[in-house]
Amino acid sequence: MKSCLPWSRWAWILISEYPFDEEFASMSANDFAVKLLFERMKCKVLVVGENYHFGSNRAGNYEMLRRLGEEHGVKVIAVPSVQYEGERVSSSRIRQCLIDKDLESANSMLTVPYFILGTVKEGKKLGRTIGFPTVNIEAHPLKLFPPNGVYATKTLYEGKYYYGVTNIGKNPTVNGTQKIVETYLFDFNKMIYGEELQIFFYKFLRSEKKFESVDELQAQIAVNAEQTRAYFASAEYEHWKAEEEK
Repeated sequence: MKSCLPWSRWAWILISEYPFDEEFASMSANDFAVKLLFERMKCKVLVVGENYHFGSNRAGNYEMLRRLGEEHGVKVIAVPSVQYEGERVSSSRIRQCLIDKDLESANSMLTVPYFILGTVKEGKKLGRTIGFPTVNIEAHPLKLFPPNGVYATKTLYEGKYYYGVTNIGKNPTVNGTQKIVETYLFDFNKMIYGEELQIFFYKFLRSEKKFESVDELQAQIAVNAEQTRAYFASAEYEHWKAEEEK
């Protein structure tokens, strides 16, 4: 049976050919399902959440999709809601946890640690001068970043994981102006410009801060590195360690 187009292509068609403007927002639920999903997207199998709504004024729901699907030869499947601590898991709830720096709850709902993919770019090399060389990445501009600050992370490179400390922010101590994602990887000493990394976020350590001197920043990075090592050796990390070893 032919399935729907891959989500990446779905997204591209929707964004490029159907920008979310007033006309798109006013599309009826019937037109959205039949003309866009079934006819334009040529969808044959559609999977939605049981509480999915669509179309102008959110008039469409799963039952409507199922009925229309039967009429147009499209199989529509509803996925039951997932509960976490007595409440429904949703993308908006996960986003709010990230904004609130509650990585533990966000990761539990995601079932895998939140991560950022990006390509390594050349930085100012300040870290190398103070004993903490970092890899800087350019993450996707539409990706939701956790708040500026320092995090205990694990980075995947060429099939191997490296523990480390990741800073998201503008480096105010050295008058930085652009947001960057930079990671000090433990036991790592390679030049990997242009390579792709996947950085998993486990624990928030501290907010972004402007230090009085580079020496003070150096001392704080050393503290954060020890906090990260302690986290990955703690019982708090045991759950994820067990999952990752399966």
